[in-house]
Amino acid sequence: MTAVGYSENYNRLLDNGGTIFTDSLLGVKEIVTREEPDAMLYDTDTYIDNEYYIAKMKKAFPFGIVTAGDSIKDLEIDIIDSFANINLLYQRLTGSQEILIKSYELVDCQVEELEGYSLFHYSMDIDVNKESMLYVQIPDQNQRYMIYLNDEVMTLPALENESNQFFPDYFVTGLVSCGAHKEETVKVDIVCASEPETFASVGVLNLGLMYEAVDVQNKYGREVDAGKNNLHYNIDVDKDDQYLMIPISYDGGYRVVRNGVTIEAETAINGAFIYIPLVRGTNDIEIKFYPTGLFAGCLISLGGALLAVLYIVFARKLDKCKYINSFAYYSFWICTAGMFAYIYVWQFFKTIVLYAKVFKYLYSL
Repeated sequence: MTAVGYSENYNRLLDNGGTIFTDSLLGVKEIVTREEPDAMLYDTDTYIDNEYYIAKMKKAFPFGIVTAGDSIKDLEIDIIDSFANINLLYQRLTGSQEILIKSYELVDCQVEELEGYSLFHYSMDIDVNKESMLYVQIPDQNQRYMIYLNDEVMTLPALENESNQFFPDYFVTGLVSCGAHKEETVKVDIVCASEPETFASVGVLNLGLMYEAVDVQNKYGREVDAGKNNLHYNIDVDKDDQYLMIPISYDGGYRVVRNGVTIEAETAINGAFIYIPLVRGTNDIEIKFYPTGLFAGCLISLGGALLAVLYIVFARKLDKCKYINSFAYYSFWICTAGMFAYIYVWQFFKTIVLYAKVFKYLYSL
């Protein structure tokens, strides 16, 4: 998800960052905010305790997207440029060659000399004609930045600091939203203390193109019903070789039944979505989740309970048998050592190998 602009803090993926397009794809259609939501994007449903708004997107993708063939399943995205990744995702999803987000690199620099130090200003005036969302992407996060929108510094709420004005910060590492605009010129100014290794860029997301894609998806007749551990779809498609892409992280514990026949659940975009093949006509799909290892775990628990009962029943007889006591003693320590080796030694080794691969990849860039 970081490849499409979401923030992360160490190994924790966060829900801020991204774009309205990716939020909608992931089923995030409502927001809770203290500021009045943008009427261009949201309908305000509720106002809680005179402090928080709950708002819903005016137009959003349905929960589950119909895609053509393997267009999304085989998608490979680059972690460097979120705007390019989102454009590729949009094109694969719609079959269009249009650009959803036009990107402008901030390369023109003006140096402001102050007493004892300098500030580097990377700015641009962007003409926005159609309804659009503006986002700032800053790849080089080895220093801190301030972002000015129409000469006013932006507030970027961070962990334990709602009035934070610096990027990056805790929970603020992804794309920065600069709001919705239409028929106006927007000045974006990014300020830092030294020249960045990679230039920042501004992306202008065309809401009209996004809404056209939403309208296409809403033409498919579908019914969705969610239970505690199951999801039921009834969807009609008029072509072969189509898939249903559901914004639920893939796991081997999902079981999919389509029109009474069990089929294999597949994965798309690095496990971020479940990918289900469809047939022409009506597709009645039942998705159930069984945690991986649940059956084996139940058998082990049942076997352990049975052994405990047998031990209690025959405890006195077993105490008189030194061979059984020795076997139990050494078995306990062998199992303990094995678990220690697996959890601490083997997993530590795998972590070191993973970090080595990451550093090797970063060094090759």
